[in-house]
Amino acid sequence: ADALFAAVTGLPRLGGIEDLDLYGHVAHRQLADFAQRHGFVGTRPTRIFVLKGAELRSMLAQDVDKVEPLGPSLHGQLAALYEKTFPNRNKSADQLIHGGEHTIVTLKQGEGRLAGFAAGYVQEGEYLVDYVAVDPEMRCVGVGGTVVRGLLRELDARFGAHRQAAAVVANDNSSSTAMFTRLGFQVELELVSYRRKP
Repeated sequence: ADALFAAVTGLPRLGGIEDLDLYGHVAHRQLADFAQRHGFVGTRPTRIFVLKGAELRSMLAQDVDKVEPLGPSLHGQLAALYEKTFPNRNKSADQLIHGGEHTIVTLKQGEGRLAGFAAGYVQEGEYLVDYVAVDPEMRCVGVGGTVVRGLLRELDARFGAHRQAAAVVANDNSSSTAMFTRLGFQVELELVSYRRKP
C-alpha cells in the first residue's frame, strides 16, 4: 500500500493536489495504520443507508407534489442554504449548481422561498443522495423526506431504473438518520474518512 500510494501521488495528473481523502470501514485497522503513517487524520464516522427492492419501487411509484427541478430563480437561495448547511464541503455552491454532475430538486414555501433541496446522481447501479438541506424554519415538517423522494423520482425519470438508492450520513446526524430510517432506508455499512489537508 505504501508503494502504491507513492506511485499514485507521483502521477503528473495529481500534481498540485494536496487535499487527500481515504475512505474505508471503521473496523479496517490496517487502513487506520496506513492513514496515520502518511499524516491523514480521521474524521467522524458515517453510515451508508440503502433502500432497494420493493421498498425502492414503492417509493418511486409515489407522487411527490410541488417538488421541482432547480430553476434559475432559486440559485441564490440554494447557494446560501448549501453553504450554511455544509460548512466543510469539498464542492462550491457554483460547482454544485452549474457543474452538471448533480441533479437538484427543490421544494418552495410561499412566494418563491426555498424550503429545501436534495441533490444527487447515479453511479454503478444506484441512485446516490448526496446533499439534503432544509431551511431551519421548515425543519421537522417532512420537507427533507419530500425532497429525497422527489430526487429519486427525478433520477429514475432521467436515467432509468437502478437497483438501489444510497446516502451517506454522519453518525452524529440524528435528524438525517431519523429521516432516512422513516423513508425505509437501512444501514448497510459504517465507514470513516481519513483526510490530509495542505
